[in-house]
Amino acid sequence: MSYTAKVTASNNFPVKFRSSPSSANDSNVIAKIPLGETVEVIEDGNDGWSQISYNGTNGYMMTKFLASSNNGTVVSLNDLQIIYNSLSKTLQIIDEILNK
Repeated sequence: MSYTAKVTASNNFPVKFRSSPSSANDSNVIAKIPLGETVEVIEDGNDGWSQISYNGTNGYMMTKFLASSNNGTVVSLNDLQIIYNSLSKTLQIIDEILNK
């Protein structure tokens, strides 16, 4: 299932949109996407790269430069994973306490 995300980065430079999930020279840079642009995330990659669509072209971007948006609040995908992991551990501890 695809979703939209905003392009974000800590260095304030446009982010490279590539033809393959690699920063090596064999992965052509299709475009440099400005910060704040919205892209469609086709597939999140576990390898640090996500497949995206931008202006009708499919390619890849490092996942760390994408932030999902919910009700106007931008949260990075990495932060969402950290929150999820923390909540999972907390709920497991509560469950263990309640079942003793």
